[in-house]
Amino acid sequence: MPSKLRKTFLLTSALGLALIVVLAVCAINTARLQTPDYPKVTAAAIDIDPDAAAQRLAAAVRFKTISYDEDAAASDAELTAFNAWLEQQYPEVYRQIPHEVISGHSLLFRWQGKDAGLPPMLLAAHLDVVPVEAGTESAWTHPPFSGDIAEGFVWGRGSLDDKNSVLGILEAAEALLHQGFAPRRTIYLAFGQDEEISGRRGAGQIAALLQQRGVRLAFVLDEGLAVLDGFIPGLRKPAALIGTAEKGYATFDLGADGPGGHSSVPSPHNPLGAVARAVARISQGAMPIRLTPPLRGLLTGIAPAAALPLRAAFANLWLTRPLVLAQFKAAPSTRALLQTVVSPTVFNAGTKENVIPQHAAAAVNVRILPGDTVQSVQDWMRRTIGDPSVSLKLRPGAVNPSPVSAASGEAFDKIAGATLAVYADVAVASGLMIGLTDSRHYLPLAAQTYRFLPSRLRPEDIDRIHGVNERIGVRNYAEIIRFYATLMSIE
Repeated sequence: MPSKLRKTFLLTSALGLALIVVLAVCAINTARLQTPDYPKVTAAAIDIDPDAAAQRLAAAVRFKTISYDEDAAASDAELTAFNAWLEQQYPEVYRQIPHEVISGHSLLFRWQGKDAGLPPMLLAAHLDVVPVEAGTESAWTHPPFSGDIAEGFVWGRGSLDDKNSVLGILEAAEALLHQGFAPRRTIYLAFGQDEEISGRRGAGQIAALLQQRGVRLAFVLDEGLAVLDGFIPGLRKPAALIGTAEKGYATFDLGADGPGGHSSVPSPHNPLGAVARAVARISQGAMPIRLTPPLRGLLTGIAPAAALPLRAAFANLWLTRPLVLAQFKAAPSTRALLQTVVSPTVFNAGTKENVIPQHAAAAVNVRILPGDTVQSVQDWMRRTIGDPSVSLKLRPGAVNPSPVSAASGEAFDKIAGATLAVYADVAVASGLMIGLTDSRHYLPLAAQTYRFLPSRLRPEDIDRIHGVNERIGVRNYAEIIRFYATLMSIE
């Protein structure tokens, strides 16, 4: 055999062998992929009347406990009335579990456990809701604060965010107390009054008080991700995603100044143009794409429940990572899981069409991926703008991304076990919360922090949160109550 032909033959054989090895490794990895073996948990055997529970949630929706950015005290009267109503509706909770009122309206319950040596858990939720955007009221199928029950749903602002969690926790505790139940581990129930406008007066003050008392928590469970159905093509069951981290948050103000003047004599230093160019550069730029631990945990967690092509791709990220990332990059909703995202939100300049402004300003909101920081984002923005005439100032209230909590171990396993005990049709996985929750205030107190509220959501339901036609299914709300009761009952 000629030398050249021999080399070609050997190269082809080597490539063929390499391909066989790669395919064999992929097949083995896919075959070995198994659903995580979470501890077997039995759902709490409490009596739940779904219709009566839904009626109470509907009544809670009718309290307009709205948080307004411009006036943190605007709903004080509604919060006072709501808290008084809660005490009437859950008499055993208020009689048997000591509680404190923090900052006027926030609530902290301490349910003493039988084993004082175990660090406590904290279940968090919030009492406030966002406003209804003016002019959208007529778009609601049922008025936003009606608390109507129709078509199998409780309708109204707060039914999904977050009074279903507040009342779900209280319903569970009330039912367990009626049975004479006492938890093994001390349980804190923490309900903040202002999560929608930072949480500083509510969860922030509760956390500060617990820290003063030297409390160290085993874990925190707050609102966050949900039971998502139909979001991931090729997944054969809903995904219950337990948030192990949440993105950071920052807003930057861009500004530029110039001499101004008449528009007929354009200035080379037009502030509006300078800020507009800066905003365009930021919008067209992009921070690095990364596969963070929460997203990797999501992919491997749902893989056993996926159709074969998807299962093979997720089981072999060492090979398919570029393809998977490309798919996630294709849609804004999933791209946000891979990247620090930058959104210009406000632009101000000029007073008259024929006058060059002397000042221009813009606000840019940033949601920061774990692995980035407020400082690294600010440095990237300065480099990207590349214009020293444009100022860049960080607004107060910026928050770095949370640490990433473990997607295995005692705390995660308890939440996963309680979920599977009540939602037998789901795949459990970790995930990344792209918004902010009150959980960030409790980070210094807790070994692990999770963000999960098992509301069943379809893709069309996402816009209901903070939007029009917020609602929750009556049957799903009963599941939420049983979930919390099960979690409280785990030894």
